[in-house]
Amino acid sequence: MVDISFNFTPEKVVNCIINSRLYFYCIGFFCKIVLFVYGLLFLTDNDEDDLMLLHEALLSFKQPFEIVEIFSGEELMEKLSKMTERFPDFIFLDIAMPGIDGFKCLELIKNRIKAPSLIKIIIYSGDSSELSIQKGFSLGADFYAVKPNRYEDLKNLVELVIENDWKSSDTTDKVFHV
Repeated sequence: MVDISFNFTPEKVVNCIINSRLYFYCIGFFCKIVLFVYGLLFLTDNDEDDLMLLHEALLSFKQPFEIVEIFSGEELMEKLSKMTERFPDFIFLDIAMPGIDGFKCLELIKNRIKAPSLIKIIIYSGDSSELSIQKGFSLGADFYAVKPNRYEDLKNLVELVIENDWKSSDTTDKVFHV
């Protein structure tokens, strides 16, 4: 959180454009503006235990994330199709889901959703086959993470994803496997 204080009248503050990440409060002529910098993350997996562990690992990272748990590919596509202004910064996407699987979601996101190219899509799967990894990248995944068995490895994965150099085009830096 960034805390910035300004001395100007409440009328001038009211004229400011306030979005979901900027809040203010006034006491007399002293106004304080508080900027919350956080990311929006979608966690998509039909396995509730995997979702809970990933959610917990993200919270332990001490970043002010807004985390949305999504339990199916259909639900993910519905949420994304309704978004017009604020899109997720990251989508963690399992491959093996009933109905629309992760690969199909990835294809639909890249071809149909009018989303900014800044959304980072992380395949988060138990499938460690080279064929699946290649398919994920060919469909437009930004990162491929094989679900770790240990919680400490999951926390390392979260740190790697959040702090990744997304400008690099080398996919060897974009695969996590313990």
